Amino acid sequence: MTAQNAFYAPYWNVNAHSIVHITRGNGRFQIVRENGDTVFDDQVEEGQMIVVPQNFAVLKKAGIQGLDWNGLRC
Repeated sequence: MTAQNAFYAPYWNVNAHSIVHITRGNGRFQIVRENGDTVFDDQVEEGQMIVVPQNFAVLKKAGIQGLDWNGLRC
């Protein structure tokens, strides 16, 4: 489990979309286009799924409960 309030460096997939499933905890996700425009900036919690388009950057910050997720590239 990710420690509470941990911050993850931005990442992106050059050749695939991502599907992210929040398996435990809560946190904040930000998804940003290559030009810096934010397309998603909200809290996420256990059970939610997020689709991240190819070439979009993702930033994650765990909440008080920590944050666990599984990701699939497609």
